[in-house]
Amino acid sequence: MRIAVLGAGAIGAYVGASLACAGGEVHLIARGPQLIGRPQLDALRERGVQVRSERGDFSAHRMRPTTRVTSAKVECVFLGLKAHSYAGVTLPCSRRWMRPSSCVGTRQIAVRLMRERRARDR
Repeated sequence: MRIAVLGAGAIGAYVGASLACAGGEVHLIARGPQLIGRPQLDALRERGVQVRSERGDFSAHRMRPTTRVTSAKVECVFLGLKAHSYAGVTLPCSRRWMRPSSCVGTRQIAVRLMRERRARDR
């Protein structure tokens, strides 16, 4: 299965690595060189993703890290972005690679919202 994972942070890299280990063709898409520094992107390309977890450690080297949206149509898109990033990034990007039958998965990361709630509750 061809899968695009938008976001190469902790959640996106973990999900992408898990899917690659399960046999998926994973396109791990960082949102641009200004958001993920060139050294980090080069490290992903050279060493893949190493996961250290209570569930067990593993690594994935078969992913295709990039800052560009893949031109290939994918069967599944996983959105690994912070919640406030969805509106401006998700729809314009995903339309380029999705088929009418493609599925979309997400794991919302609401860091800013959690900080605001903590500040309000103090």
